[in-house]
Amino acid sequence: MASPTRSKRRSIARTVALAAVLGVASGYVIFYGVFPVSGVPASGEASVPWMLVLLGVTSILVGLATENLSEMIFEVFLGLLLGGAVASGMAVSPFLVGVVFVSPDSLPAFLFHYAFLLFVLGFVVDLVGTSSGLALREKYFLRRGRPFSFGPERK
Repeated sequence: MASPTRSKRRSIARTVALAAVLGVASGYVIFYGVFPVSGVPASGEASVPWMLVLLGVTSILVGLATENLSEMIFEVFLGLLLGGAVASGMAVSPFLVGVVFVSPDSLPAFLFHYAFLLFVLGFVVDLVGTSSGLALREKYFLRRGRPFSFGPERK
């Protein structure tokens, strides 16, 4: 039987890993929204349906892997912070090859100014998507009883 500290560490590591998945997806969406020419589907304007699909699919998959509601909420907030860090890191990367969009010292403010609505969009889609994934997990994919139940047991 696993010790309580080992299972707690595993739970924290799992939560941070799932938040990192949300953060990478959000960071890419933010970077692609501000610099659409540098994104994978290179175009003159960012594709909002592509951004919604990317955020929605990743958040539903993370919701399916999440164990409870408190972890889900923590993952979404941590994913928001990691998304800002990933977007800043991706925006700094062109400096390494000599392409300069904006000066490095004002990059986080530049991203926050132009991508604020994308931060909000990412947060809302992540929250709704992970909630949907968690609900799908509870309804269809969870076949064993939970150790702690706050409501009447389903039979």
